[in-house]
Amino acid sequence: VWDVEILVHGDDFWGEGEPESMNLVGGLLGANFMIREVCRIGHGAGSGGDFIGRSVRNYEDKGFEYEAGQKYLPKPCKVLGFDEKTKPAPTPITKDTAKSLPNALDKLTMEEAGIFRKRAGLILYFCLDRVEMNFTVKVIMQGMKNPTVLDMARLKRGCRFLLKYPRMSWKYPWQNLPGWIVGTADGDWAGCEVTRKSTSSIHEEIGLHLISSISSTQQVIALSSGESEWYALLLL
Repeated sequence: VWDVEILVHGDDFWGEGEPESMNLVGGLLGANFMIREVCRIGHGAGSGGDFIGRSVRNYEDKGFEYEAGQKYLPKPCKVLGFDEKTKPAPTPITKDTAKSLPNALDKLTMEEAGIFRKRAGLILYFCLDRVEMNFTVKVIMQGMKNPTVLDMARLKRGCRFLLKYPRMSWKYPWQNLPGWIVGTADGDWAGCEVTRKSTSSIHEEIGLHLISSISSTQQVIALSSGESEWYALLLL
């Protein structure tokens, strides 16, 4: 019996299992394809490696650490005109951005819209592992169809925050297998000043390990904060 879990991303494979099972998988793939084993991580194996821009490190006495790569961060920052003099932002988003722009809802030019969409796509990919950017990225991506001056300002604010905090690690310390999963939910009632829609925030943990984090716009317009939080709870 092969007890293996495999993640496939294009022509890249990431497998998890006992060494014997992984050897069988490697042998099967090697017999049918030209493959290159980049690394092995775990007890008695390597201490770290990279996969699709993510870094995974193993500490024998502490556990695992997972960190998003830095490859794509400089590109949007450079195109948006950032340099060493750019002031970093302490938070990824703020409602004051809209209040400070008298032309916030003006549409971007075709050239500006193209720049916005390309840089927003890079930020979306880079921030897949950045929990604190979930809400910000969601708001930025809502402007992809018809980006406005406000959408560009939000993108720049998010990039300035990443300049201040370019790295984030997920830590998974060794622990006994918990007997339950803990889920937390919250709703930001009528957070969007244009549509009056709310946002659901969901976090799921197994013991000390965060395994899922979601920020999602509620499609139904909640009429109270309690209703908004109820819709968020239904996602657990």
